[in-house]
Amino acid sequence: MKSQKSSGFTLVEILTAIVVLAILLGIGIPSLTAIMRQNRLAGKTNELIGALALARSEAVKRGSRVSICSANAAGDDCSGGIDWSNGWLLFSDSEGNEGEIDADGTAPDDTIIQSWAAPSLESIDLTSSHASITFMSSGAATVQTSFTVRPQNCSSAGDARRIDVALSGRASKSNGDC
Repeated sequence: MKSQKSSGFTLVEILTAIVVLAILLGIGIPSLTAIMRQNRLAGKTNELIGALALARSEAVKRGSRVSICSANAAGDDCSGGIDWSNGWLLFSDSEGNEGEIDADGTAPDDTIIQSWAAPSLESIDLTSSHASITFMSSGAATVQTSFTVRPQNCSSAGDARRIDVALSGRASKSNGDC
């Protein structure tokens, strides 16, 4: 009789491959989750640093005050609070109270230049020591402030980010603890 040549995998080989794959996934998925959380945190931190740099450059370009503030839940006005998790607004701050959007109908009203929405599908807490930051035409900030960007349920040392804004208007970031 002729011997038949078989091709394919045996049941034992398939089961062994499935077991190895399950072990690798069990090890890899928690690491992947942590990497995704760190990338979201870095993205939101960089987005805020970019907004601060834009506010500073707009103040210099316009030759007048420009402010950035924490947004209210609707995203159309300043919240007046130190929780920036609803997003933030960049606006020309040419009249009225510093750090507040004033629009009384007399020229020049404060106008929103750009807005940033709350983090979507992310659990990120964003707080500051001030409700708004105003940049003067020289690029200098009127207050020295700091932001803390951290994931909710933050538990590991170094999981949070800190953004410091100096009176010169320069923003810098560093790792922080929860």
